[in-house]
Amino acid sequence: MVAVFHMNYWFHTGGWDPYGPGIVLATVFRVGYLGVDLFFALSGYVIASAYLEAFRRASRSTYVHFMIRRFARVWPLHVATLLLFIGEPSCREPNDLAGNLLMIQAWGFTDHVTCNEPSWSISCEWFAYLAFPCLAWVLLRSERRWAALGIAALGLGGLGVLTWLNRGHSLDVTFNLGLARAACGFMIGAALCRGFANVKPHLAFDGCGILIIAAAGGLAVAGAPDLLVAGLFGPLVLCIALAAGPLRAALGVQPVVWLGEVSYSLYLWHHFLIDGLKSLGVEITTPAAVGLVLCLVVGVAALSRRWIEQPARTAIIAFSLRVNRAASATG
Repeated sequence: MVAVFHMNYWFHTGGWDPYGPGIVLATVFRVGYLGVDLFFALSGYVIASAYLEAFRRASRSTYVHFMIRRFARVWPLHVATLLLFIGEPSCREPNDLAGNLLMIQAWGFTDHVTCNEPSWSISCEWFAYLAFPCLAWVLLRSERRWAALGIAALGLGGLGVLTWLNRGHSLDVTFNLGLARAACGFMIGAALCRGFANVKPHLAFDGCGILIIAAAGGLAVAGAPDLLVAGLFGPLVLCIALAAGPLRAALGVQPVVWLGEVSYSLYLWHHFLIDGLKSLGVEITTPAAVGLVLCLVVGVAALSRRWIEQPARTAIIAFSLRVNRAASATG
């Protein structure tokens, strides 16, 4: 879903007319960059849910275990798509290539977007993983819900500062302030996970989640400031996680689950594929054309996940386990 939203790239490069018959869907695409903020909040919640307790008695092995798995998740496909951009104007400088290989291209070392443009957020996500033990230390000492909610409020306040720095309206910052944008969203998601860790799923969260989706969509169509829309993402993620009825059922159907599984590949491939089609003279100017191109991108993403993403992740984790066993045997 986040990857599909991000395809607002079409609008910035003369794609489908957002003022045509499909104005509602076009609005979703036009503000699609906010899908990245939804992703950061979702990522913070998921990572905290999966790893927070492991850092209660943190050790070097805990951190190494965590980082290897996160590295195996994001780096192989990032590098595979990066290779497609070598030689392009945005990926000719050695520093640009090195920054992308290390996943630090959006850490403030450059004054432009480099190589595969969407991968700036992968760089920021990598920073969030590296910093997660520090955030976990703070969250694990936030025993009361109000303390965790205070941390989430700090994250939301940070997004407010970003919109102010970006002329008071847009959160569309990448290589320049993207690191802060990611940190704020990730913090919101992780803090809400901590604050509601002992809350059981309930139908009330389904209702709240549906209302939040409607509110976010309405605000986006109305052209509301980004902060108002993005500010709903943390509560939306929380509602999705604690839903117990129709919302959970709708998001649990196999096609939706499958799209979530291929979303990382979809996100990293769409820029290259759309640019390639445009260079061949393909016009993506109608809803039908958008649909066909979307099918192409989803198909490539599925193949990418099957033949690049999954095998590489499995190989890296298996290699790390062999190294660990060898080190234990010699130790």
